[in-house]
Amino acid sequence: MKSVSLGFVLALCAGSGMGLLGCGDDEAEAPPDARPAVVDAALPDAAVPDAAPPCDPGDVKLAIEPSADDYETIQNALIAASPGQAIYFCPGTYHLTRGLSLDVENVTLRGAGADRTVLSFDGQTEGAQGLYVTADGFVMEDMAVEDTAGDAVKIEGATGVTIRGVRVEWTGEVSEENGAYGLY
Repeated sequence: MKSVSLGFVLALCAGSGMGLLGCGDDEAEAPPDARPAVVDAALPDAAVPDAAPPCDPGDVKLAIEPSADDYETIQNALIAASPGQAIYFCPGTYHLTRGLSLDVENVTLRGAGADRTVLSFDGQTEGAQGLYVTADGFVMEDMAVEDTAGDAVKIEGATGVTIRGVRVEWTGEVSEENGAYGLY
């Protein structure tokens, strides 16, 4: 298994002024079709049909859940995001075969914990990174990025970036086929 070592990440974060914390638990995830892919957190629970255990986004207005097409759900949310918006990723594994991109300033991507919210790029066929960010004020917290074809999270030309509680991992054997960098 190829993982980014904690010492390397802490050294990287200390050198760039970012903080990193780990968290999560082993709670089982709901089946992908148990609830709709995007939940408007402003709606009362009664408005969510056949609600499974609650996805609690806190003060976040948009929550995403695993779906039949995680790429479209997530990429559309990233495109439609407004500056200053937070997007909450409910617990579960999001299966992505294409890289994601974000170019809206001051957006926060928040998961339920690095062991509970996983962006899995196992089988990625398009894109040089898992997540490519070119926006200032980007925050990513409490989630994992696994098995990308290239760099897991690549941030280019951005300032005021915060990464905390994020785990990056290639879950298979050590291989030259694994991505080059966890955080770039």
